[in-house]
Amino acid sequence: MENPPTTRSTSPPTRDALPDRIVDALFERLASMYGARWSDLWVGAPMDKVKRVWGEELAGVSGPAIRDALGALDGPFAPSLPEFRSLCKQFRPREIANVVLLDSPRWPVGKDTFVRLRTTCARSAPSTRPTR
Repeated sequence: MENPPTTRSTSPPTRDALPDRIVDALFERLASMYGARWSDLWVGAPMDKVKRVWGEELAGVSGPAIRDALGALDGPFAPSLPEFRSLCKQFRPREIANVVLLDSPRWPVGKDTFVRLRTTCARSAPSTRPTR
């Protein structure tokens, strides 16, 4: 059986995807960690398409979050894309750990929505005034 190519030079770049070199490095690392368990997941699947989907689904995930997720893998089974993406979401950059992260709205949002959100967050934030 022939190994699939590791680079995807013919795949068109998409604006909302991890760079090919990052996805390739991720797949190499997972292959090193899981061996045949990893490669057996993709038997019969076009590797360029598999990697493209992983790149698209992990778009916006930071490099440190990917590294932390890789470091947290300790089970005997290779992760699926949804499992790995979920693990990455647990590792937000430390400098924004206390920031509320919101999904993109699925409908148009007016300015009043952000004013209400800011007001709600201000009410729920702990007081920074010194106590006497």
